[in-house]
Amino acid sequence: MIRARGIAEYIAKEVRGEKDLNTLLAFVKDRHLDHLLPQVYEQLLRFQSREQNAEELELITAHPISPDTKKAILAFVHADEEVVRERIDEEYIGGFKVSYKNKLYDATLQTQLEKLERALTK
Repeated sequence: MIRARGIAEYIAKEVRGEKDLNTLLAFVKDRHLDHLLPQVYEQLLRFQSREQNAEELELITAHPISPDTKKAILAFVHADEEVVRERIDEEYIGGFKVSYKNKLYDATLQTQLEKLERALTK
């Protein structure tokens, strides 16, 4: 069964020009899948949003950090300062979390303590 998500994934990965688009539209028409086009559009918007969010760095800390600390964290993940969105989470004891390019760097004190606990209880 062909689903909207599958068509959207194909478009996002494979369609590069007018010829590809015409081939895809003929496929959709021949198989009477035109009712899926609104859902395909929504999927493409989700893919685009995820891609844009992946390029934005989110830095979460327990308290405000100094500019030098921020620069060191950005250098660690190879990011530009222009793409940073900072957030304070008072539930953190200390440390930070960075989300960037679909990766999560968790250097919170809570995570470090959990790792230590697992190591000691082995």
